[in-house]
This record gives sequence, structure tokens and C-alpha cells, in this order.
Amino acid sequence: MKKMLISILLILALAGCGKTETNETPEAPTGRQTSAAATTPETPSETPAATQSKTPDEIFQEYKDELVAYATDTLELNNSSVEAVLADIESVIGEVEGLTADNYVASDDYSRFILGMAYFGGYFDPGTKGHVMSEYGFEAAKCLFLRTEGFADNMAQTRALLEDITGRKTYSNTYNSGQYKVGTDIPAGEYVIFANSGAGYFCLSSDSNGNDIITNNNFKYNSIISVLDGEYLALSRSYAVPIDEVQTLPLDEADMLKVGMHIESGEYKLTADGGKGYYCVYNDGRQDDIEANKNFESSAYVTVKDGQYLLLSRCSFSQ
Repeated sequence: MKKMLISILLILALAGCGKTETNETPEAPTGRQTSAAATTPETPSETPAATQSKTPDEIFQEYKDELVAYATDTLELNNSSVEAVLADIESVIGEVEGLTADNYVASDDYSRFILGMAYFGGYFDPGTKGHVMSEYGFEAAKCLFLRTEGFADNMAQTRALLEDITGRKTYSNTYNSGQYKVGTDIPAGEYVIFANSGAGYFCLSSDSNGNDIITNNNFKYNSIISVLDGEYLALSRSYAVPIDEVQTLPLDEADMLKVGMHIESGEYKLTADGGKGYYCVYNDGRQDDIEANKNFESSAYVTVKDGQYLLLSRCSFSQ
């Protein structure tokens, strides 16, 4: 059997380390180190000789129990950890829905998904939304293992509960942390980039080494960027979704909004969250054609038109 691939990025993210907003490349995140990955429960893919007397259901149940024990022994239970696990499940659920019984074992997305299910199954009491979500997720995994019907239905229930728990929409077409060549790994176009656990970063460069930076940004909730064929998009602690799938964004959390899609054109009053606030109005999705920007104290007014982009930092707005 193949070893289940547990993403080290998830474990590191659970430290909940935030990053200050800067256009410099951030340092690699740090977190609790563990040697548990060396003994991570294996994903069941075939019945070994030693367990031929057990039914497939019993084999899967043992795997589930071992994974729940691994998750609760390795990952902490606190607000930042719960949010980090939820964000990680959000970032991979679309890919997991497209897996089959023939390819799921080798999928890192599946590994991250099933670890998240184990976390909620181990830490949350039966009957709670988190535990019920875990049960549906494991039932979906069991359908893959046993090659039975019901995978899509169980994944749909898992997605519905995830959205209910987070209050956020999940997306089917996502690009997770990593580097992508535009036109080869990811289509050219416009993307909303979402942070994992409140500390995302992206870098768009014209070369594969990331030396010729076109634009980059740290963000707490989201950013928006347009990418062209031949460019390279690197995502850290974040995932990208085609903007056509993101028709709405939470106005009390979003860092960047497209005018005419996420907010209406017009005049807005901005209020600093404390100290100085900052806003920037871009004329395009490349984050380089600035119409207006300003650091301000207390409050400021800004007017935006359809097709522009409003970036907010350390401030909120009202019309």
C-alpha cells in the first residue's frame, strides 16, 4: 500500500502565524515540528495477506480510527487550528470531488481532505456540524475504497456542511499553493486568491525563478490578479479561483473587490480600523495602473467606477 501523503503545509499553517502587509517576499512559515508523519496511517488500497480474514468494512474502520488518533495527537485544538483546517478543506474539496477509485490514493488533495475529516471527527462531539461533516467525508472516502456508489452524494453533503460551518462558499475549480506557468498549468485570466488561515501571499513574475517580479502581495482574506500566458504565478498559504466563480465576497472581510461585480460603483466612506488605514483604486486587474491611493487617519472618501478594483487595508467602508 502507498503511504498517505500528509501535507506539511497544513501542519505548519496550524501555528496561525500572521504576516505583516508588505510587498516583500515573506519568510517561510514556522510551526510545531513532528516526527509523526513517518508513522501516518496508510491509505487502504488493497487487502494485505495479514488482514484477509477481515472484511473491507473492518479494514476501512481501522484506517479511520488510526487516522483520527493521528490527527488529534498531531494537531492542536484551538480557534486558529480549526480555521486553518477548514481553510485547507476548502482549498482542496473541489479537486477531491473529481477523484476516482483509481487515483485517489496518490492524491495529496485527498490526503489533506481526509486529515481534515479526521480532525473534526476526533475533536468534535457526535451530532455537532463538524462531526457530521466528518462522517459524510469518511463515507465518501469509503465509497472510493470499496468502489461503491454514493461518493458524489456524500461529497455534496460534506460541501454543504462545510459552507454552513464557515459561512463561506466553496469552489469547484481551485489552484492550491504552488507555482503555476500560465497557459500550461493554469489558464490566462483573472483570479481571486484566497488566504489560508488569514495569511496569504502571491507573486506574479515573468520568469520561472521569480526574479523579475511583476507584482506580489500579502493579504489577510483575498486579492485579485489578472495573469497572462507565459507568466508564473506562485501561491503561498493561499489558493486561486477563477473570478467568474466568485460573484460575491464578504464585504466585512474582503481585502480587494471588483467594482461592478462585488460592489456597486459610487462613493464610499472609509473608516480606519485603528491608527492609519489605506486604500488603493486600480484601473485594471494587474495591480499596476493606480487611479488613486492614500494612507489616512480616522476616515476618508473614495469614488470608484465599474471595472475598477478597490483594495482596502486596515479599514472598512460604507456607502
